Amino acid sequence: MNVGKIRTSPENETMLSQDLDGEEDAIMRYKVRIEQAEGLKEYALAQQLRNILAVEQEHAMDLKQALGV
Repeated sequence: MNVGKIRTSPENETMLSQDLDGEEDAIMRYKVRIEQAEGLKEYALAQQLRNILAVEQEHAMDLKQALGV
C-alpha cells in the first residue's frame, strides 16, 4: 500500500493498472471502515459506506475489463 504516493505514467496500460491498484486499496479500506461502523452500531453510516464501496467495486471491474484481466 502506497499511502500518499501519487504515481503517474505516460503509458495507458500502466496508468490503468495504477488506477486499479488505487481502487483495490480503497475497496479494502472501505470494508474495514464498514466493520468499524457496525462495531460502533453506526448502521446508517455503514450503509452509506456500502453504497460508496459498490461504486468503487464497479470502477475496479471497469478497469479490469479495460486491462483484459
